[in-house]
Amino acid sequence: MVRKITEKSPAQINSLVASRILARLYPNPVRSSQLVKDLGFSESLIYKTLRGLEEEGLVYTPSRGKRFTVYALTSDGQHMVVDSILKSQKDLIDIILRTDDPMTILASVASEQVFHQLPKDLQRDSVKPLITDTMFKAIRNLVENLPQKIVKALEIVK
Repeated sequence: MVRKITEKSPAQINSLVASRILARLYPNPVRSSQLVKDLGFSESLIYKTLRGLEEEGLVYTPSRGKRFTVYALTSDGQHMVVDSILKSQKDLIDIILRTDDPMTILASVASEQVFHQLPKDLQRDSVKPLITDTMFKAIRNLVENLPQKIVKALEIVK
């Protein structure tokens, strides 16, 4: 059973940092110094939040060295992350199904993912419209050509 973070939990000091740490630790353990580097929060905030998450039983330290500490998700932590991912996917699908223009929403969501995977020096607001436009065209092309590709694949299987 997944435990919920309690009202007075130290992990709730900054739930954004806690959720980013949990997401970053899924599915593989990460050194604490790498968390600081990857997430861009202050070292003290990362460590304070890690201690809170550890107290909540969501993370643990499978290995600790003189120069580094590795953090990993506990079973409860893994379940919490997976539940969050599944809920987010369901919410996104619900939103897409209720809109008149699902391709625009898909392009927007996909372009955000691509944008955040770019090197930091390329993450400029002027780049976002270009990525969104490219994603929209790629999705439209996929949707328009998908039936023919499925038919071809089925013919090959025959």
